[in-house]
Amino acid sequence: MRWCFVLFLFFALCLASPAATLQYLTLDDLVAQSTAIVRGTVTGSHTVLRGPVVYTAYSLSVGETWKGSVGSTVDVAVPGGVSSGVRQTFAGAPMLTAGTDYLVFLWTSKSGLNVIMGLSQGLFELLSQGPGLDAMVAQSGSSEIMLGAMGRQVSARPIHMHLGEFHAAVRRAMGVH
Repeated sequence: MRWCFVLFLFFALCLASPAATLQYLTLDDLVAQSTAIVRGTVTGSHTVLRGPVVYTAYSLSVGETWKGSVGSTVDVAVPGGVSSGVRQTFAGAPMLTAGTDYLVFLWTSKSGLNVIMGLSQGLFELLSQGPGLDAMVAQSGSSEIMLGAMGRQVSARPIHMHLGEFHAAVRRAMGVH
């Protein structure tokens, strides 16, 4: 009986605890902290094992570079995936779709691993509006718990704006007018 109570208490605490807490990043934060900002299309993916962590590495064909220096292709590592029959998942880690165009805020680690800033916060999908029309930049926000600069919980609002308008906001954050 006592063992059942301890087991029940353990599961109750696990369910009550949040999955992840992320630091909320403003557009200015994303721009300042990223080592590169690229517009690219996902051409494929594979898994990479780095120590005990499985990453899904998405290959992007780079169409445009807004900040930093990258080649015509870049691998972007997202924590989580399947390697040797072991599946790992990480709250807040996005899944990219082959053939989809994205605008990605990257940070390159000392070991050369390119990761998305703030997990899903640094990933924006590009939605075509048709020939001759400016694409839309879309980010659905995040359901993860986020803390602002003052340590208070904040909610990430969805972003949906024209690519030209978003590019101008990034340039302003970089100090380019």
